[in-house]
Amino acid sequence: MPRKWMVETTEFLGLEFPGGEIPVYLARHLSLLYGFVGVLFWWIAADIKPRSILLRPLAWMAIAFGSMQIVVDAMAALPWWWTLGESLSTVFGGCFLLWLVPKNFGTAKK
Repeated sequence: MPRKWMVETTEFLGLEFPGGEIPVYLARHLSLLYGFVGVLFWWIAADIKPRSILLRPLAWMAIAFGSMQIVVDAMAALPWWWTLGESLSTVFGGCFLLWLVPKNFGTAKK
Protein backbone atom coordinates (compact mmCIF):
# COMPACT_ATOMS: atom_id res chain seq x y z
CA MET A 1 0.00 0.00 0.00
CA PRO A 2 1.44 3.37 -0.89
CA ARG A 3 2.31 5.66 2.03
CA LYS A 4 -0.23 8.21 0.81
CA TRP A 5 -3.05 5.67 1.22
CA MET A 6 -1.87 4.81 4.73
CA VAL A 7 -1.86 8.49 5.71
CA GLU A 8 -5.29 9.15 4.14
CA THR A 9 -6.83 6.07 5.78
CA THR A 10 -5.40 7.01 9.17
CA GLU A 11 -6.73 10.56 8.84
CA PHE A 12 -10.14 9.23 7.75
CA LEU A 13 -10.24 7.27 11.03
CA GLY A 14 -9.54 10.47 12.94
CA LEU A 15 -5.97 9.53 13.83
CA GLU A 16 -2.59 10.96 12.91
CA PHE A 17 -0.04 8.91 10.98
CA PRO A 18 3.42 9.59 12.40
CA GLY A 19 6.22 10.75 10.14
CA GLY A 20 9.34 8.78 9.30
CA GLU A 21 10.01 5.43 7.73
CA ILE A 22 9.65 3.25 10.85
CA PRO A 23 5.81 3.57 11.00
CA VAL A 24 5.57 2.66 7.30
CA TYR A 25 7.89 -0.31 7.86
CA LEU A 26 5.86 -1.48 10.86
CA ALA A 27 2.52 -1.06 9.09
CA ARG A 28 3.67 -3.08 6.09
CA HIS A 29 5.25 -5.82 8.18
CA LEU A 30 2.16 -6.12 10.37
CA SER A 31 0.03 -6.45 7.24
CA LEU A 32 2.39 -9.15 5.98
CA LEU A 33 2.15 -10.99 9.31
CA TYR A 34 -1.66 -10.87 9.27
CA GLY A 35 -1.60 -12.17 5.69
CA PHE A 36 0.56 -15.14 6.66
CA VAL A 37 -1.61 -15.91 9.69
CA GLY A 38 -4.70 -15.74 7.48
CA VAL A 39 -3.19 -18.20 5.02
CA LEU A 40 -2.24 -20.51 7.91
CA PHE A 41 -5.81 -20.49 9.23
CA TRP A 42 -7.17 -21.11 5.72
CA TRP A 43 -4.76 -24.02 5.22
CA ILE A 44 -5.81 -25.60 8.51
CA ALA A 45 -9.50 -25.09 7.74
CA ALA A 46 -9.18 -26.57 4.24
CA ASP A 47 -8.63 -30.08 5.62
CA ILE A 48 -9.23 -29.83 9.31
CA LYS A 49 -9.22 -33.52 10.33
CA PRO A 50 -5.49 -34.28 9.93
CA ARG A 51 -4.51 -30.82 11.18
CA SER A 52 -6.85 -30.65 14.16
CA ILE A 53 -3.89 -31.24 16.50
CA LEU A 54 -2.87 -27.66 15.66
CA LEU A 55 -6.22 -26.14 16.57
CA ARG A 56 -6.12 -26.22 20.37
CA PRO A 57 -2.68 -24.53 20.73
CA LEU A 58 -3.54 -22.10 17.93
CA ALA A 59 -6.81 -21.20 19.66
CA TRP A 60 -5.11 -20.53 23.00
CA MET A 61 -2.44 -18.45 21.27
CA ALA A 62 -5.14 -16.36 19.56
CA ILE A 63 -6.88 -15.77 22.91
CA ALA A 64 -3.61 -14.76 24.55
CA PHE A 65 -2.69 -12.53 21.61
CA GLY A 66 -6.08 -10.80 21.70
CA SER A 67 -5.70 -10.22 25.43
CA MET A 68 -2.28 -8.66 24.90
CA GLN A 69 -3.68 -6.48 22.10
CA ILE A 70 -5.92 -4.78 24.66
CA VAL A 71 -2.87 -3.73 26.67
CA VAL A 72 -0.80 -2.66 23.66
CA ASP A 73 -3.66 -0.67 22.11
CA ALA A 74 -4.45 1.02 25.43
CA MET A 75 -0.79 1.98 25.89
CA ALA A 76 -0.81 3.44 22.38
CA ALA A 77 -3.86 5.53 23.32
CA LEU A 78 -5.89 4.22 20.40
CA PRO A 79 -9.63 4.95 20.34
CA TRP A 80 -11.72 2.57 22.47
CA TRP A 81 -13.63 1.30 19.43
CA TRP A 82 -10.35 0.32 17.75
CA THR A 83 -9.08 -1.47 20.84
CA LEU A 84 -12.30 -3.40 21.41
CA GLY A 85 -12.78 -4.25 17.73
CA GLU A 86 -9.26 -5.53 17.24
CA SER A 87 -8.77 -7.36 20.52
CA LEU A 88 -12.23 -8.84 21.02
CA SER A 89 -12.41 -10.16 17.46
CA THR A 90 -9.11 -11.97 18.05
CA VAL A 91 -10.25 -13.39 21.41
CA PHE A 92 -13.61 -14.50 19.94
CA GLY A 93 -11.79 -16.08 16.99
CA GLY A 94 -9.68 -18.12 19.42
CA CYS A 95 -12.78 -19.13 21.37
CA PHE A 96 -14.45 -20.20 18.12
CA LEU A 97 -11.43 -22.37 17.28
CA LEU A 98 -11.63 -24.00 20.73
CA TRP A 99 -15.30 -24.70 20.10
CA LEU A 100 -14.40 -26.41 16.81
CA VAL A 101 -11.99 -28.88 18.42
CA PRO A 102 -13.80 -32.13 19.22
CA LYS A 103 -14.27 -32.65 22.98
CA ASN A 104 -12.70 -36.12 22.84
CA PHE A 105 -9.79 -35.07 20.65
CA GLY A 106 -6.55 -36.58 21.80
CA THR A 107 -8.11 -39.29 23.92
CA ALA A 108 -7.48 -42.92 23.10
CA LYS A 109 -10.44 -44.90 21.72
CA LYS A 110 -11.48 -47.91 23.77
